[in-house]
Amino acid sequence: MVIFPDLSDGMVEQVQVADEITVTLRAASPTAPCPCCGTVAERVQSCYTRHLHDLPSSTRAVHLLVEVRRFFCLKKTCRRKIFAERFPLLVLPYAQRTIRLQQTLQMLGFALGAQAGARVSKQLHLGASRDTILRLVVKVLCQPQSLHESLGSTSGRGSADCVMGHCCAISNDGCLWTFFPIAQSKPLRPGSRSTPALK
Repeated sequence: MVIFPDLSDGMVEQVQVADEITVTLRAASPTAPCPCCGTVAERVQSCYTRHLHDLPSSTRAVHLLVEVRRFFCLKKTCRRKIFAERFPLLVLPYAQRTIRLQQTLQMLGFALGAQAGARVSKQLHLGASRDTILRLVVKVLCQPQSLHESLGSTSGRGSADCVMGHCCAISNDGCLWTFFPIAQSKPLRPGSRSTPALK
């Protein structure tokens, strides 16, 4: 039995197990709120299927087929007349991986770097390349508050290149460098002689 705790309002319609696990699911609610104005919509305009990658199960890759409905927003002042329903606890808009898979790859990137993280992800059947992990790490560095929340940091302060009390930089060869501790008010720069670096 496949359980998705991040989709409490969802419904699993079909599960196929072969070389990989394919799960078809959809939202259980007949309505959806507009992401722009918050108006609850009931009128469906069309449907489409999102293909997502999730964390593996028993060394098998998990592929999600999420049925997404497009709704009409009936609020006249709303700038978005048609919108797709969201699954905020499962996946971000336009993403191809679930949130929990993205967070796992981000933690690998911060712990090991992009190159080593890609090798470990292959062993864990996560299937992420160096460029993918690098891109996800950069995404977190541009949004420091999201990393504090996802990785459980107790510090609420940080800059675009300071994460969890560490200053991070990415070199041209795709390696993630972490400088610590940070005693200065400004982020440290790679190559600083006064600060040791860990690769």
